Amino acid sequence: MRSMNRSLVMLVVAGGASIASAQTQPIATFSYNNMSGNFSAGLFTAFAAAGGATNTSGSVARNVATTGSAVFLPGFVAAANPANCQFSLSVGNFGLDVNSNPVADGTGSFTLTDFNGDTVTGTVTGIRGASNPQDGWGILGTSFIRFNGQLSNVIFHNNSGDDTFNGDSGSFSMDYFGQHGAFPGTITFLRYAASAASNFFTAPFSGLPTGVNAQVVPTPGALALLGLGGLVAGRRRR
Repeated sequence: MRSMNRSLVMLVVAGGASIASAQTQPIATFSYNNMSGNFSAGLFTAFAAAGGATNTSGSVARNVATTGSAVFLPGFVAAANPANCQFSLSVGNFGLDVNSNPVADGTGSFTLTDFNGDTVTGTVTGIRGASNPQDGWGILGTSFIRFNGQLSNVIFHNNSGDDTFNGDSGSFSMDYFGQHGAFPGTITFLRYAASAASNFFTAPFSGLPTGVNAQVVPTPGALALLGLGGLVAGRRRR
C-alpha cells in the first residue's frame, strides 16, 4: 500500500507552482497514507488511526509562495491534540463499466485538522458520465478499489487565529487561502481489498488500509491574487 501511495503522491505534486503557469498548477496538495477505511449502510468513511496496518501518516502542503508543508508522522492521531483527517462519502448508483467491472458513484465531504485545531474542509463528488467515465468508484488491478473525483468549496479555516497550518514537523501560512475563499480541485482514494471485484462494497468492512491524494487548483484570477499577496508578504519580511 505504501509504495502505491508514494507513486500517487509523486503524480500529484510533480512540477512547480509558479504563478506564470498558474492555470494548471495546484496551490495546495494533501496526502494521507494507511487511513482506516470503513463501509456500512451505503456510507464509506476513512480517518486517521494509530497502530497496525492503519498507522496513518500524511502531509498538507502549500505550493505557492511562500511554500511549506505540514507533515504528520505515523500514528499522529494518538497524540494529545486535535490533529486528524476525516472523509465521508455516500456510495450508490452501482453499475458496470465497459469491461464489466463494478463501478459506483460517491459524494461527500472531508475535514483535515492540524495540531492547533485549524481545518481544511471541502466537498467531494465522483459521478460517472460520458465526459468523465473514470470518476467515481472502480477497481484498479486485482487488489485495489479506487475513487476518482472532484473537489469543490475547499476552504482553509484559521480557527486558532495563528494563520498557520501546523504538523508534527513543518507548517505553512494560511493567510492568503483565507482571503481568496473556496477552491476546486481533484481527489483520488485507493482502498486495499484482497479481491477488488468480489469486495466492491458487497458487505460492511472496517479498518482496511486506505490512501488519499488530492490537489487544490483555483481559478486563474484567484491564484494571481494569491501570488501577488505572497510577494507583498515577502517584501514586508525583508
